[in-house]
Amino acid sequence: MSTSIRTSTSSGSPPQGTEAMYHDQAQGVDDANSASQEYDKHPHDQALAKKVSDAINKALDSAKRAASIAAPAAVTSAEAVLVRDLTSVAKLAAAAAAADAISKSILKVVAAEKAVEEARRNRSSSTASHTSPTPTSSDVSCKLPRAKPMMERKNHNTLRATVCGNNGKPTTTDYVITSVTYAAQPTALPITKTCKKRWSQACYHYSSVISNNPDWETLTCPQAAATTNYRPTLAATSTWGSQHNGNRELVDDAQNWMNPKYRQEQACARDEYPPAYLLDANNLAWKKSGVNTDGQLVRYISGTQNTGAGSMWKGICLKEPIKAISNDQDLLKEILKSTMTKGTPPNNKPHIEAFYVHIDVNHRPEFSITSWEQVVDPKDPDGLQANKCWPKDLAPHDPGFALLTYDQYYTQHGRTPEYDYSQPYVKGKNGPVNGP
Repeated sequence: MSTSIRTSTSSGSPPQGTEAMYHDQAQGVDDANSASQEYDKHPHDQALAKKVSDAINKALDSAKRAASIAAPAAVTSAEAVLVRDLTSVAKLAAAAAAADAISKSILKVVAAEKAVEEARRNRSSSTASHTSPTPTSSDVSCKLPRAKPMMERKNHNTLRATVCGNNGKPTTTDYVITSVTYAAQPTALPITKTCKKRWSQACYHYSSVISNNPDWETLTCPQAAATTNYRPTLAATSTWGSQHNGNRELVDDAQNWMNPKYRQEQACARDEYPPAYLLDANNLAWKKSGVNTDGQLVRYISGTQNTGAGSMWKGICLKEPIKAISNDQDLLKEILKSTMTKGTPPNNKPHIEAFYVHIDVNHRPEFSITSWEQVVDPKDPDGLQANKCWPKDLAPHDPGFALLTYDQYYTQHGRTPEYDYSQPYVKGKNGPVNGP
C-alpha cells in the first residue's frame, strides 16, 4: 500500500462519472499535500493551518463520494472506523488491509481515506506540539514503514499493531480478544497433552477415571468456555467435602479427618475430572456432578499437583482457536469485522490504545491426554496407596478415603469406606483402636 498521501491522476480533461470523482479525490489529496508542505515551513501561520484543514476535508469528502459509487462496502468499513474514533494509524491501515479482501480497487479507496485522515491528525498534532512542547512517552522516532503496521502477538489473546505516522512517531494498538464464537460446523482442533510425572497423583486420577468412563477420553470445548473468565463451580467437590467431615477442612481438631497433622502432605486439594472448565450444562458429567459416577469424580491430592495438572487445559478454549489463525493479517481482518470496546491502556501506558473484541473462529478445540508419565506400580496401579493426602493412621486399610464414597473403587470391587468419614473421628469407635 502506498505510503504517500498522493494518488494517481489521469492527464487531459477531467473524466466523467465515477472517474471524475476519483479525479476530484486525487486533486484534493494533491492540494492537501501542497498545503501541508507550506504549513511545515510556517507552522504558526493560522491562515495556512485553515487551508490545510479545508484541503484535507475536501479530499476526504471526495474519497467518500467516489467510494460510495465504486465500493459501498469500503465506505461502510471506513465510516465504522471513523465513527468509533479509532485514532490510531494502525486501525486505519488495518481497515485498508481488510478491504483488500474485497478487491484491489476498494483497498485503494480505503488507503486514500486513511491517508487523508492521517494527514488531518498529523496537522492537529503538529499544531498542538507548537503550543505545548512537553514531550510524551511516544515522542521517539521509529523506522517502520509508514502506514504499514508491524504485528506481534502478546500473551495468547492480544494482537499488537504498531505503525509510524507521517510525523515519524510510533502509534501502538492492542486488540484484546476476550471471547470467540465457534462456527456452526467447526473444524476439530486436537489439543493433546502429556500428564507429567511431577503431577503423578493427578495423572493416576485422570487415567483411572477415563478407564472407567471412556467417553471422557476426548473432551470438546463448550462454547461457554471460549472466553477469558469461565470457571464454573460444580457439586462434586462439595459432595466430597460433605462425605469427609462435613467440609470442615483444615480445622485444628483431633476429631477432624481433614486435620493436616494426620497426613504427609499438608496442602491438599480436591481434584475433579473431567475439569469443570471443559463442561457446560449440556454435559452429563455436569448434570450428575456430585450425584453418581456419571458425573465428575474427585480425588484428594497435593494442591501443587492439582494446580500443575490444570495447566494442561487452562485457557485452551479461547487461546487455541486464536492461535490457529496463524497469519496476523488474517487475524486482523477478523478483528476488524467485530464490534470493539475501547479500554484502558495496558499498565497505564498512554501511547498504547486498547480495544476489546469478540471474533468468530473456524476451529473448536478437542482436549485429550495422550501420554502419561506417572510410574505404575502393579501392586498399586492407580496410585492410591502412594497418595500423601491419605491419612493412613486414621484409615489404614482404606486408601479410597481420597475418593467419593460412591467411586468405582468401592462399587466395582465390593468395598465400602472403612469408617463413616462424614462423622467425627473417634479412636476405637469411628476409627482404628490403635489410631492416634
